[in-house]
Amino acid sequence: MEGLFRGDGVRSITEKIIHPHYKKQADEAQRLIQKVFGRSACRPKYHQCEGSMFLWLWLENSRMNSLQLYEELKSKGTLVVSGHYFFPGLKDQAWNHPHECLRVNFAHDLEAFESGLIDLRTILESS
Repeated sequence: MEGLFRGDGVRSITEKIIHPHYKKQADEAQRLIQKVFGRSACRPKYHQCEGSMFLWLWLENSRMNSLQLYEELKSKGTLVVSGHYFFPGLKDQAWNHPHECLRVNFAHDLEAFESGLIDLRTILESS
């Protein structure tokens, strides 16, 4: 293990294995959003993934806020993070964006990710 941290060991693993893996996962996650939502009126926008293991879905003008969506999704076994948690101390209560975003993780099984997207679409279309 000690040898891994000497020289270029960590950088090499990151560049050759980790980064390509999560880049592929991110690309596939974005493809699944397109597949599941198609041209649906409830199709979320998403922020460009910049090397992380999650995407931000923006559900602009959703009838449910992100915390309500979290609760509904959780009841179906799909876990997301409500966007409002990432805006602590926000003074502008008129800006609704924090309540329209969900953070979704694509690092796990992409079949589970797709299933979660289907749950989200079902909830959004029925609200």
